[in-house]
Amino acid sequence: MATITVRLIRSFEYRSIKSLVVHHVDVSQTVEEFTQTLEQEIQTRPGLLSPFRTHPYDTLKVHCHAHGMKPNDLVINTDNDIELLLQRDKTLSAYAVTNETELSYFSMEEYEAYKSASATKWL
Repeated sequence: MATITVRLIRSFEYRSIKSLVVHHVDVSQTVEEFTQTLEQEIQTRPGLLSPFRTHPYDTLKVHCHAHGMKPNDLVINTDNDIELLLQRDKTLSAYAVTNETELSYFSMEEYEAYKSASATKWL
């Protein structure tokens, strides 16, 4: 069983991110099963603001592994999409997800727009 931190990314350009710590995660489950658990956590977790509950998340990506280097981009790891984007039919362990791994949960459409522009705005 592992503890995974999931970074809910609501807005790339405004850096609107909320961390959600999920305990007792079985890394032998599929990404699809974990996503269903995550959606339930988002809807029931106290203290999570409504804009994060209603955002259309559809993609998981490895942000960083435990005790590994963090990416230079503060919002998301934009490197190596082929290896770090999680496919729903594979297990979490297939992506070397272990205790204290950080994952990003976001909208793929917004991510692609962010990668092409990489512009951030400040409130």
